[in-house]
Amino acid sequence: MNIQTILVPCDFSQNSEAGINYAMELARKFDAEIVLAHVSPSAASLVIYGPGPAHLPRDLEDAVLAGVEQGFANTRRSFAESDRVSNVHLRGEPHAELVRYANDEPVDLIVMSTHGHTGLRHMVLGSVAERVVRAALCPVITVKPQPA
Repeated sequence: MNIQTILVPCDFSQNSEAGINYAMELARKFDAEIVLAHVSPSAASLVIYGPGPAHLPRDLEDAVLAGVEQGFANTRRSFAESDRVSNVHLRGEPHAELVRYANDEPVDLIVMSTHGHTGLRHMVLGSVAERVVRAALCPVITVKPQPA
């Protein structure tokens, strides 16, 4: 098995830490690069009724970008200087964008945390991890966050 690039989706929540930590261990064992990926919703998904705006207002776009950059900066603090880590900010539906990126780029493995939604909440919200597992061309490892 030759793993050179590991895609690690992160929403900057405490749940994502489990996947990030697992990916870190794998990357160190395989001397692989980690690509942290965050997916922000598209402008259309932010609108509940009526047609979506052609683009987000500039100040809202700037705030989203600043938040994502801060999230990446905070996440990268847990890595050692010797770790090879990059990040990518994607826009759209999380599962679709993660799969598109993994299928278009040289990604050998996806490691992602699950949120553990069950029952009605799972039916309504769906599972990004489940959709990625079904559609990605590369292997996907899902990691459950450990209870505090």
